[in-house]
Amino acid sequence: MRPQTGVGVDGGILPMPSPEHGAIVAATILNSPWATEVSVYVVRAFVKLRELLASHRALAKRLEELVLTTDFFDYRHQGC
Repeated sequence: MRPQTGVGVDGGILPMPSPEHGAIVAATILNSPWATEVSVYVVRAFVKLRELLASHRALAKRLEELVLTTDFFDYRHQGC
């Protein structure tokens, strides 16, 4: 995933907080065991989601490499 950015007062680019950061802040403000438990659940869900997206990207890249290789060998075979 790409990091989100915002523009600062002086025109510089500032990092934007991630969605799971909001869950942690909410748990801190609410200061209850339930809020803490829910924020941990939310953070874990985002971590799993990022891992899933990363694995799909890796698989898609590998598949594209295999398709290109297969196309190359098919082209060579037809040219003979």
